[in-house]
Parts: sequence; structure tokens; C-alpha cells
Amino acid sequence: LSRTFYYIGYNLKNQLFVDKRVRQAMSYLVDKEKILKDVYFGLGETVTGPLFYDSPYYDKSVKPYAFDVEKAKALLAEVGWKDVDGDGILEKDGKKFEFSILQVANHPIQEKMLPLIKEDMAKAGVQMRIQTLEWSVYIQRLEQKQFEVCTLGWTIAYEPDFYQIWHSSEADKPFTSNHIGFKNAEADRIIEELKTTFDIPRRIELCHKFQHLLHEEQPYTFLFSPYTL
Repeated sequence: LSRTFYYIGYNLKNQLFVDKRVRQAMSYLVDKEKILKDVYFGLGETVTGPLFYDSPYYDKSVKPYAFDVEKAKALLAEVGWKDVDGDGILEKDGKKFEFSILQVANHPIQEKMLPLIKEDMAKAGVQMRIQTLEWSVYIQRLEQKQFEVCTLGWTIAYEPDFYQIWHSSEADKPFTSNHIGFKNAEADRIIEELKTTFDIPRRIELCHKFQHLLHEEQPYTFLFSPYTL
């Protein structure tokens, strides 16, 4: 198994994704089992956090969000998103639930995966557009936080350090790895303690707490760690 994970990331400065129930709904609308089978040919593991799956730091009791259109629709309705005019697209305060997801040009996995997700999003009244960009332009958009939703991957160390991607101090700066703008006081506390903790059982405990926190907040829809062939 590679020390890599793939994800869908939501720009948290976009009002569409401020409420965690919306982000949870998005995760319910990604059929991870189907994608793993049809796109990855089963050669990977579905993951729920930014840790190496085959390490004690990863908590395997945290299960992925199952594919559940009705659950997603219920969560979105709680936030006020409903198909008022019957056109098949959810709306709220006169605005349609629609967004663009960035796709890397000529990326074989994304080209197969994103149309499947788009089709499933539509089942809940969510309109997802796929915007294909060359890699250099894609990176610029991330660095300037000029996107709505992205999908990429990170290579991670066996020993976790979450500061670069997840600490609040990186959220508002351009050119940082926290391109989604994630801010959470409890996450910051865990990240800071982890950086100065050498006791392995305590490090494992902190990592499990962090994984549970991200599972609840869903700033990313965590996807897969593929096998290295």
C-alpha cells in the first residue's frame, strides 16, 4: 500500500460549504466502493483520514461515509436546500446548489471518476460541473484559493505531522498547503501537542482524535490509498 491518499477538497471560504452538514452530504454522494471497483480495479483501500492506513496512527474503527442519496438529501434539507421549483436542482434563497470541481487535464483516474460522481450528485439535486485545467494552471488556482472544489492527493509520512496542511495559521495565506482554508481550534491544539510529543501511545491517541475530528467536519471527502504496483 502506498503512503498516498486521494481526496476531494472543499473551499471553506465558499458559503456553499461552510456548514459541515453540507460537506457530510457531499461525502454521502460519492460512491467510493463503486469507484474503487470500477476505476481502481479494487487495488486500494478506502480511507477516512490523512494517515498511513497500515500504521497504528490510523484508526480503522472510523468507517467511510456510505453512499446514501437519501441521507445526503436529508442533511441538505436541514440546511435549507430544497427543490422548490421542481427542476431537479436544489435551491436556497434563490440560488441553485451548483459548483465546479477542478480536474487535471489528461488525468486517467479523474477522467473516469468525476463523471461517476457528477451523475450521483445529480440524484440528490446537486449540479456539479467539471472544469479541466492544465496542471500549471490548476496549481495556481489552488495557491490563490480560486476554486470551489478540487480533487488531488497527498503523499504522507509514516510519522504524522498535520501542521502544513491543517493548521489554522496556514488557512488565510496564499501558496500554502491548507488551500481549502481549514480552521479549527481543537485541531490546532492536537497538531501543536503532536509536534512536541515523543510518547508513542500518546501520539497514537492524538492521531485518532484528529481522525475522528476530521471525520465529523469533512473538510475533505477522503477517498483511497492505492496499492503500489
